[in-house]
Amino acid sequence: MCSRQGVLPREVRPESSPRRPRPPESAALPEGVFAVSEPNAAAAADQQRRYREFLDLLPLALNLAGLPTSEGRGYYTEEQIELRANTIKHAYKFARQVATDYVQR
Repeated sequence: MCSRQGVLPREVRPESSPRRPRPPESAALPEGVFAVSEPNAAAAADQQRRYREFLDLLPLALNLAGLPTSEGRGYYTEEQIELRANTIKHAYKFARQVATDYVQR
């Protein structure tokens, strides 16, 4: 028998549970990098492009919306938040159209 408790000797281990091989250490990806298949890589790149576009247009959209800042007067009601969100949404669409028209000139 084995001297360690809970560990079966090799000859007693069940054959139905083979050990999985470890991936080689050289295949490890740098920290923060994830493996993505080709179709998913294209979708991820497209999503990242749209996110950058959104962040680039956000200051213009907020200026076009012309909403006043809260200045610590208190909290907005749910209806006020919804109205402000819709105003920003429409201003963003307009800002995107303005940018597209400007680039096509």
